[in-house]
Amino acid sequence: MDNPPLVFANRFALSYSSRSPSIPFCWFPTAMESVIQFVMGSIFTSMGLATMIFPKMITELSFNKEFLGKDGVTPPLKLAMQCFGSQASLCGLLILSSKFTSRTYRNFGLAMIPYFVFDYHFWSNGALTTFGAAGDAIGNTVFASCCFLGHCLLTDKENGKEA
Repeated sequence: MDNPPLVFANRFALSYSSRSPSIPFCWFPTAMESVIQFVMGSIFTSMGLATMIFPKMITELSFNKEFLGKDGVTPPLKLAMQCFGSQASLCGLLILSSKFTSRTYRNFGLAMIPYFVFDYHFWSNGALTTFGAAGDAIGNTVFASCCFLGHCLLTDKENGKEA
């Protein structure tokens, strides 16, 4: 007899579960391009949620004290960080629930380029701490690399060449 909670969970699982018929309940995608998309969406969502839930801590770790001024993390800055985090979470959830094409990966990857300039500019001007700039740059590098890989994999598939 089927396990009732498992049957219930299967009905409401993400569409990824249907890609792995041998595993009854699987939230993790099986195709490589889906894994790439899952990694991107998970990182965006988790980083956004951390910024929403812990805006003061993220701000203090990311920005130099001189840049924040004598008042430190003010209520308007805290609200702005929470809004920033909610936008990142929304982007992550959109990535997790969408089906990317090679064009989506390409455009998303190209849209990541200004963020590298942002990180360097605000780090060199003393606004961002080394930890804040490096953390963001590492995340952006992961996203850009995922976009490049996803674009290459799906371009081959869309053109009839299996990788």
